[in-house]
Amino acid sequence: HSWLSLDGGSWESSLNWDSGLPGSVFDALDTVQLVQDWAVAGSWTLDADVSLNRFVYEDTGASGDVGGTLSGVSGESLTFGGTDPAVEVRSGVFTLNVPVSSAQGLTKVGGGAVTLAQPSPGLVGTLTVTNPGATNAGGVYISDAGAVAGLTTVVTEGTPTQGGFFRLAGAGITLPATLGFELSGQGGNSAPNGTLVGSGAGFNVVAGPISLRTNGVRLSNVGASRTDFTGVITQDFSPGG
Repeated sequence: HSWLSLDGGSWESSLNWDSGLPGSVFDALDTVQLVQDWAVAGSWTLDADVSLNRFVYEDTGASGDVGGTLSGVSGESLTFGGTDPAVEVRSGVFTLNVPVSSAQGLTKVGGGAVTLAQPSPGLVGTLTVTNPGATNAGGVYISDAGAVAGLTTVVTEGTPTQGGFFRLAGAGITLPATLGFELSGQGGNSAPNGTLVGSGAGFNVVAGPISLRTNGVRLSNVGASRTDFTGVITQDFSPGG
């Protein structure tokens, strides 16, 4: 299902999709695409619960980074299904300001970033942030600790010179000891600076265990008053690996 117009709008309006179907009839095998040369950041509305397998956002224009936001009206949720649920943000930053659910975990792919902004207890298992390659701008922001409350593991993929990132970006976020991190790659080069990053206004705590899987992994604090990494940190690679 591909979005037709150059503006945001309602996912429940069948006129907005090339399939001619409202969002509420999408299913767990579907790919939903917001891919256009967006002039300004788009604002989309989730008027009903929607199921899908893969969400894709891309600004195909020269700037490639205007971004957008999907918000609900009264608690509507986005439920990912299938065996390989994924969020693919190819450019810019897209905010999912709705509860997200997936019984199979979730994979973030692409050279852009996604913000998970709402409590999402139905998102369980593992969140994997793939290596975006040379862009070093691909990753996941969370603005609410509840966005990852159901997860057990966050995995970042990368190399000593590039990789995906995971960034706390709220008004002081505390992540529990039950959420572990398996980190590879250096993460973002400039914004954010690191693989696992605390930022935003306030005092952040990452209480879970952290496994370092490659050289170059960076734990950092950017802009926040403080970020404490209080869990056990282990080196799980051979020196020079």
